Amino acid sequence: MKEKIYLTVIGKNEPGIIATLANNLQTFQLSINDITQKILDEKFVLFMELESNTSLDIQHLKTHLEQNTKNFRLQIMLAHENLFNAMHRI
Repeated sequence: MKEKIYLTVIGKNEPGIIATLANNLQTFQLSINDITQKILDEKFVLFMELESNTSLDIQHLKTHLEQNTKNFRLQIMLAHENLFNAMHRI
């Protein structure tokens, strides 16, 4: 069953952030369905909709991303689609 995961990343704008994230997401065989990225007041802000064909341990993914991007000092937030949908119901 396909699962969607939402990734938000905030940090100082530096070259290589998206490439590093994409390489690490590939490790988990995640597809990037959508990506939005902006530079706001010299801050890098990114939102991705990811898709997995298998059940995924979100905390393990978060820890992996934090460890492998620590040189960028990013704030990384992940939400499974169930949580995201529950938070955004009207």
